[in-house]
Amino acid sequence: MSSGRVALSVVGALGALTGLFALVISGGMSHWLVFGAVLVASGLLLLWTGLRGPLPGPPAWVAIVVLTVAGLAVSLLVVRERVCCMFVYHHDLGYPWSWLLSYAEAETMPAVEELRARAADLPKHVHRGRFVAATAFWTGVALLLVLPVTLLRRRPAP
Repeated sequence: MSSGRVALSVVGALGALTGLFALVISGGMSHWLVFGAVLVASGLLLLWTGLRGPLPGPPAWVAIVVLTVAGLAVSLLVVRERVCCMFVYHHDLGYPWSWLLSYAEAETMPAVEELRARAADLPKHVHRGRFVAATAFWTGVALLLVLPVTLLRRRPAP
């Protein structure tokens, strides 16, 4: 077995196990369920590809990278706003977890509403752990979109 196949198999197995763990601890929360399901499915597909399937070529890997970046970018359209801890306003972006975070403190609820009105001006920072998890999620989505097409195109003729 080539080193490429071994790497795909190991990454696939780790992805599937991570997804299974996410499903077990989800507590029924939708973002955990979606994350877990995508990682299990894409991990198993990657594991199978590493063990038995035809290996994807460079165009497939480029498509996976492009779709991953596009997924991360589109996920920034998901906004989560909340006020907690005595007037701390949070304006967070990303899916399945918010990974581009911003917040500000205020003294009163009217001041919080002013912050909300100019949420785009708040300083932002990337939460590294959530960004890694979101990248894994969107890579899994990309794998689920690209690998089946690659497998069908490279299937040997009867």
